[in-house]
Amino acid sequence: MIEFQVKDKRFSRCGNRQLPCGARPVLEYAVRETVEFTFDFDLDAQALHTLSGDSMPLQSGEPMLFATGIGTGARKLQFEIDTMNQSFLEKCRSFHQKLYLEIAEKKNGSDRILLQDWIECSPRVNVSGTPPEPVTSYYTAAEVDARLAQISGGGEPPDLSEYAKKSELPQKLSQLENDSAFLSDAPADDALYGRQNGQWTALVATEENYSAAEKAKLAELPSAAELDQRFADLATGEVDLSGYYTRAETDALLAQKPDRDELPEVPDTYSRSEIDAMFGAFEQAAAAVIGEPQ
Repeated sequence: MIEFQVKDKRFSRCGNRQLPCGARPVLEYAVRETVEFTFDFDLDAQALHTLSGDSMPLQSGEPMLFATGIGTGARKLQFEIDTMNQSFLEKCRSFHQKLYLEIAEKKNGSDRILLQDWIECSPRVNVSGTPPEPVTSYYTAAEVDARLAQISGGGEPPDLSEYAKKSELPQKLSQLENDSAFLSDAPADDALYGRQNGQWTALVATEENYSAAEKAKLAELPSAAELDQRFADLATGEVDLSGYYTRAETDALLAQKPDRDELPEVPDTYSRSEIDAMFGAFEQAAAAVIGEPQ
């Protein structure tokens, strides 16, 4: 923050430096800065206070900077200055260029000038000598200092003594110790186990392990003894095949089936005249059978 003392509308001090003999502060392009002014008289707390700055006194057009003041005491005003604008970029073309400042007090349509003095301004240049475009994704030095000052402990890093380092954390499950709430390994045999009452219990295939639908499907299947008997019957020829055709009977029945070539051709569709002719023949045949005159 830049601090000025104002007397008779002129700078008398800037921080610890006596003005106007001492070096004046410099505002660069594309910076944000807080500036505080202390006057030698009481300010009107109901009035609006504005700070404007330009390369020439009372120059027309867009000023290089403009801000509204906030009263921080009976005789103090604070302004948040932002030089990242097109007017500052276009008008500030050389180092240690004069920047004329003016503070006005506005109330009920009348203005009172509280300050008319100057400081210096400079462009930020690259190797080509032209001012660069604003870099909005970075903090200025003043913004970084302000944020560091807000950290607890006066800028000291926070206390991390209660936290473990990454190198201190276990990297493998074998480094962990199980307690009573964790599972232990199941018995190393071929049986199937489940957890019951905090212990491993072997699973036995009984009817209690199946649902009602599964039990109904199982009931339809032959038992092992029934399957063995059926295989034995097949080996001795005692299987009842009375409900089946023999190969000879099947061949005889197939021999009675007419071939496709022997079937008469039936047209897929009939025309209207063919349908009318068939109905006429049907009516004549019916009349002859019934005996009615045609």
